[in-house]
Amino acid sequence: MKKIALIDCNNFFVSCERVFNPKIRNKPTMVLSGNDGCVVARSQKVKDLGIKTGQPVFQVKDLIRREKINLISGNLELYRDMSRRVMNIVREFVEEIEVYSIDEVFLDITDKKNPEKFCQEIQDTLKRYTGIPVSIGIAPTKTLAKLANKVAKKNGEIFHIKNNKILVSLLKNTKPADIWGIGKRNAEKLEKFGIKTAYDFCQQNENWVKSKFSVRAVELIQELQGYSVENVLPTRAMRKSIISSKSFSQKVFDLNRLTKSVVVHIEKATKQLREEEGVAQNLKIYISTGPHQKNENYYGEDVIEFETPTDDTIEMIKQVDKVLKKIYKKGFGYKKSGICLSGIIPKSKLYENNLFGEMVDSRQEVNMTIDKINQKYGENTIGIASGGRKEKNQVPKWINNPKFRSQRYTTRWEEILTSE
Repeated sequence: MKKIALIDCNNFFVSCERVFNPKIRNKPTMVLSGNDGCVVARSQKVKDLGIKTGQPVFQVKDLIRREKINLISGNLELYRDMSRRVMNIVREFVEEIEVYSIDEVFLDITDKKNPEKFCQEIQDTLKRYTGIPVSIGIAPTKTLAKLANKVAKKNGEIFHIKNNKILVSLLKNTKPADIWGIGKRNAEKLEKFGIKTAYDFCQQNENWVKSKFSVRAVELIQELQGYSVENVLPTRAMRKSIISSKSFSQKVFDLNRLTKSVVVHIEKATKQLREEEGVAQNLKIYISTGPHQKNENYYGEDVIEFETPTDDTIEMIKQVDKVLKKIYKKGFGYKKSGICLSGIIPKSKLYENNLFGEMVDSRQEVNMTIDKINQKYGENTIGIASGGRKEKNQVPKWINNPKFRSQRYTTRWEEILTSE
């Protein structure tokens, strides 16, 4: 029987902040969105207070004040780098891993004689070298590993579904909504059929399940019964799209400023695209006044389809002027801009269909050099001029400037942690 482990970093964004700020390690802490408007991550104490992910901060401001909750602006540059460090350490134990998200990773440990001891060693090593606490669920399938991890998370420990008795007990105490892949709508549908637990779900006739739901639902039943349908993939599945967007701290009326913001979004998204070794067929650019402005609500967008999928920052930036002049309306105060890259495929597939096997990206070396410089010396060290490069510590007033952001301790020399 297979043994699949799911390693999940506990309260990851908050844990990253606590590594570098011991003062908040035992205190209620929330990480906020880029404009400090919504809650994106919570410490356990904040979860216990009933504050939800995605909840607007203004709705809980009295609770924040009363409970003395620490507020921290999201610092994605720090979190991504800490994630890379975690995954690299896991790779030292198991070479082929499936990075499921920024804070989750699956690994096949079927060949390990003592899986719990092996996972304990990973857990201890991650804590020692990164400071990030993790919970680990072990089970015969990925779906069950997810459930096992939920149990492990309650105590920050390791939970192993190692026999049928433990499996049946867990399934009888799990609601359908808590099964990975079910979703709220399908859980409500199952409830109408009298299916109230994961165990009830597993007892259903597969043909009936297929007729009422889908083939995927049948596969879920098989996974819950301990028969592995989904293998651990050595590489992360290619995402369907990459989005970069941000709200402005104040209304933007000027087309030039909108252009600069869109260029910055393209720089960020294409860098991420290259890191994941993908190329995109489509580029969507959009601007919005926001939903809460009386008498001046406006949303404009346009999509560019490239003849050949690309990851070329410069090629995409060439489209910005043309698109914005098309969708920009004078007189509106814009509160947000953004882009979406879609139609993403692995870059390796691009060359399979290239008749002469030639490089279709003539600026590959330029783009990669920019990425390497920014990786070594910090984001925005070098970039495209139309993005409005700024002097150190000089941020335009209209750009969103988070109030509570911590330093990017691991990626910028000027923000490295000191003893002061």
